[in-house]
Amino acid sequence: MSVYAVGTTFLRWIWHSSPPQPQEAKFPDTVLEKYTIVKSIGEGAFGEVFEVTEKKSNGKYALKHIKTEPNTLEAQVKELQLQTNCKSAHVVKIYDHVIWEGHVFSIMELCEGGNLRDWIRRHQRNNMIKEVVILHMLLDVCSAVHSCHSNDIIHRDLKPENILLDDNGCVKLADFGVAKQLDRQSNQRVNTFCGTYPYMAPELYQIILNGTEADGYDHSCDVWSLGCVLFDMATHSNKFICDIKETGRGLGLTVCQQGPSVIASLIATHIPADFKLTQRLLTSMLIAGPKERTSLVDILIDRELQKAVQNPQDGHWYE
Repeated sequence: MSVYAVGTTFLRWIWHSSPPQPQEAKFPDTVLEKYTIVKSIGEGAFGEVFEVTEKKSNGKYALKHIKTEPNTLEAQVKELQLQTNCKSAHVVKIYDHVIWEGHVFSIMELCEGGNLRDWIRRHQRNNMIKEVVILHMLLDVCSAVHSCHSNDIIHRDLKPENILLDDNGCVKLADFGVAKQLDRQSNQRVNTFCGTYPYMAPELYQIILNGTEADGYDHSCDVWSLGCVLFDMATHSNKFICDIKETGRGLGLTVCQQGPSVIASLIATHIPADFKLTQRLLTSMLIAGPKERTSLVDILIDRELQKAVQNPQDGHWYE
């Protein structure tokens, strides 16, 4: 596959400003008996998400509807199982699912704060980016992804659209559509090219560039993606999205073609000078070689980072 082809198949946005009305979708009786469909809150390439209310408790939930093909049904159910297996307060909880006429309906935790992409846009527009807030969010996401890695699961599609916020602004990891369970005993590496281009690590692009000679990748690719997410939160430039729209490439591909020196230049150019801790973390996360890249454990126990986010109001750093 050419570099041009890699860039021209950019994934659709998950959230839209004018989603279809809920009455356009059909729901199984087992869902309608228990839940009232309130409204559509998001739509992606493979399905739609609705806000629903449980009739018995009046509790609010999200209902994710995915239309499957016969050969993809098993994969969709496996996605739900992988997400359920990640026991973290910062992973969106899945409570139940229903399979009906080639469709999968899953009942999950409702995140009324939208996604991190919207949060970034809002704060960039108002020039309100605060380092302590984004570092607190980074820790929460790292905790969620670490729970995945502890279960030998790599997420493979970490990006702001897949990081949600609840009504208190707490971070919740979602969308395990391309997650993969590794075989721990065999130190399994993966050779599937997947994810969202601006956030994909260099080792994934090596699969396209080197074919069968590529070494593959493991859970370290998620650390690179989180570095890209941190970069997005800390800069006012929309660097990664602009790159993929204008040039059809992400930072991982640029590093493969031009070398890792471009990373230091990007950090120095785009990250605010007073975001010293963010600059250091990005330097350790956006390392081209996965073996040299920092680990989630190192981030989670980083003393300077822990000290920086101590003593938030009511247990959370507010905007």
